[in-house]
Formats: sequence, structure tokens, C-alpha cells
Amino acid sequence: MWPFESQPVEVETAPPLGPAQHYRESQTRLAAAKHELADATKVRACYNSEHHDLRTARLDGHRATCVNAMFMYPELQNIERDWREKHWQFTATQVEFKEAKKAAGLATY
Repeated sequence: MWPFESQPVEVETAPPLGPAQHYRESQTRLAAAKHELADATKVRACYNSEHHDLRTARLDGHRATCVNAMFMYPELQNIERDWREKHWQFTATQVEFKEAKKAAGLATY
């Protein structure tokens, strides 16, 4: 056999999930995403309770914001980036769960 020739290989695919199974799987993914978002929120709240946030201040009764303030707080920048990613994942999972619930016939109107 020539080294660059390959024989076709048949791959067996898994059967597609039914609407009820897809609903249950999306429900577990939603619970996991909710837990991860809660953990990221706790980390963010703990950091904010221990460190005074100097990015915003009140001057003459008006709110003022420092320019390039996030560069002064690299740890807070990482914490908030992580929180935003978890929040985005939670929102995407929530949309998927809503669609799976509708497909399973369990949505209420």
C-alpha cells in the first residue's frame, strides 16, 4: 500500500438526544454555570470588601472616574475578567436551557 493512501474508515455516531434528555443535560449545565458564577461573585465581593476601590470618587457631589484606573489594579482586573466570562457563560447556558425547555414541551407561557 502506498504510504499516502488511506482506506475509508466508518465512524459510528451516537444517536441524537431526545428533547427530554437534552433538557436534563442543559439543566445540569445551568446548575454548574450558576455555581461557577456564584463562586466568582464571592471572590469579587471579598476583594471589594477588603480593598477600597479608588476608581470612582465623589467630587462636589458628582461622580468622578479615574482615567486608566484598571491599570492600577491588575488583580481586580483579573477578577472582573473572570467574573465577566462566568457571567457570559451563565447567560449563554440560560438561553440554551430555555430553548431545551421549550423543545421538551415544558415551557410555560
